[in-house]
Amino acid sequence: MALPSRVRILQTELPVGNTLLKTVTRLLADFGSDSAVLRLSGGSFSNFRYYLPALSDHPEHAVFFSEKIAEPETVELTMATITFGQKQGEPWLHCHAVWLEPDGKTLCGHLVPDEIVIANTIQVEACLIESVRFDAMFDPETNFSIFKPVAVQDSLSSDWPHEETHDALVIRAIPNQDLCLTLEHLCAGQGWQKAQVQGGVGSLNCADFADGRHVEQLATELLIERGRIVPDVSGIGRADIDITLVDFKGQVNRGRIARESNPVLVTCELVLVKQ
Repeated sequence: MALPSRVRILQTELPVGNTLLKTVTRLLADFGSDSAVLRLSGGSFSNFRYYLPALSDHPEHAVFFSEKIAEPETVELTMATITFGQKQGEPWLHCHAVWLEPDGKTLCGHLVPDEIVIANTIQVEACLIESVRFDAMFDPETNFSIFKPVAVQDSLSSDWPHEETHDALVIRAIPNQDLCLTLEHLCAGQGWQKAQVQGGVGSLNCADFADGRHVEQLATELLIERGRIVPDVSGIGRADIDITLVDFKGQVNRGRIARESNPVLVTCELVLVKQ
């Protein structure tokens, strides 16, 4: 699922004192946006709550979530990616993050955005979306409520100066589609040889890394650390996607994924920006 858009990219920060959901909602409203993808770094959270991926114990879902996990102490954020849009007409976000536990262990998972509180200022790269919004809606294939891109009339974003925006595609990759090949195909369809990934929240059905590592566990969650489409020696755009991924056993893997062997599990939300 992909819709053309214009996006505005800016650097800012999230102040302390409120939940992640309320803070991001206010930030984006100040910049005239009701949908965006964001990349966070640094800072810390208190009242920390998260989920890990899990196998499903009922037939309605292929995979599911763990019980909610609470960390009583402050955790240091390494990085996070966010998809921000609406759910049932209200602001909502989908966030996967990498953080340091108080004992120094690195973990990755799905954050609970309306409960965790920003304890120290977090740095943000925000990619604000024009004329398209991520809306959470029921998806009959997966039986989850999932962010999907929908076209909307310009509202707050219509006042953005054109010279400050960039051509983009707002994307939800669907189950069983190889992530790299999907992005390459979309770029080729737009006539783009080069593009950059903004955001990147999703899951893979197992995982293969370019260095030969293989993650056998079905249930995973990932964030895209860095992604780009660049031309190879023949001039054809190829995807280089670096991720951090956690499986249902809590094992964290990090690196560049292989092409042609990484099918999406439930979803992957991101924005491709023409370079």
